[in-house]
Amino acid sequence: FGPLTAGILHSAVQATYYVSPEGSDSNPGTLAAPVRTLNKARDLVRGIRANMTGDIEVVLRGGTYPLASTFALTELDGATNGHTIVYRAY
Repeated sequence: FGPLTAGILHSAVQATYYVSPEGSDSNPGTLAAPVRTLNKARDLVRGIRANMTGDIEVVLRGGTYPLASTFALTELDGATNGHTIVYRAY
């Protein structure tokens, strides 16, 4: 599957999703209304990755992210169309 990196974006950004321990998973994942969990951010990315027109970034705001289970990325989380998906700190 395509690149999933913790590095630098390679092309124009198609979407940016924000995650914060103070967010809510009913939020859209914007800077003003971040999601709360990595799982929700991953699911938002999965919803648009099949037709990527640019890179996708997931930006984690500061704080502690308690996990009930291991956060896992699979082939369903890889980038498409020559773009990248980047998870990074704010």
